[in-house]
Amino acid sequence: MMKALFTLISTSFLITGLVLFANTSKDVTLESLVKNEEEHSKVLASLVSKLSQFGQVDFEVKRLSLQSMLGRTKTSEGKMSLSQTGKFWWKIEKPQSTLLVFDGTFAWNEEKISEDLGGGIKVAKSKHFKASPAYKVLQVLMGKGKLTEIFTPLKTSREGDFVELQLTPKEKDWNISVLHIKINEKNLDLKSISYFDDLENKTELNFSAPEYHKKEDQKKFSYTPPKQAEITEL
Repeated sequence: MMKALFTLISTSFLITGLVLFANTSKDVTLESLVKNEEEHSKVLASLVSKLSQFGQVDFEVKRLSLQSMLGRTKTSEGKMSLSQTGKFWWKIEKPQSTLLVFDGTFAWNEEKISEDLGGGIKVAKSKHFKASPAYKVLQVLMGKGKLTEIFTPLKTSREGDFVELQLTPKEKDWNISVLHIKINEKNLDLKSISYFDDLENKTELNFSAPEYHKKEDQKKFSYTPPKQAEITEL
């Protein structure tokens, strides 16, 4: 079993939190902040403990992207796999076929261009994928690192079997203002991850049909670009 992943909130954070919220709520107390941190820690530790028992987890994923200034929402559907070794695979099937694979060293983003735009396959190769906020969050959920080292807990709310954790990043250059993680507390399945950027655009990933595997499918997380692909290194 894993060691406890999260510790009680630091005194400095508690004092800062009290100062920030003093003018908006008289109900915020030292005890309520500590309780909120404990709830975050308990729920996250339970989810991470479950996921860390498996070599690979697969999901069906539906992504919603809301562009606030345009009032427009884009939707895509596909499948995602996470490995205990830090590898990542995400295939979007609708409305356009794309594939993102992180093999542990490089991230490969394959996109098939529609015929009316000239056709062909474009592949972007990058070695900076590990620095992306989304990857860091997903890896924490698989048992790598501590979420409280990169996010500050704000609020815990419950509705039925679901618990939603609201957090804000400690690094301000992430272009994320608020992160939401929703978990089914009954069976400890990950329900959704969503976040708002500084322009109030929202990205939401909804997870369903989870499959848990004891061993990693190494072939899935390996990638070789098609011979005819146009490759760009980032």
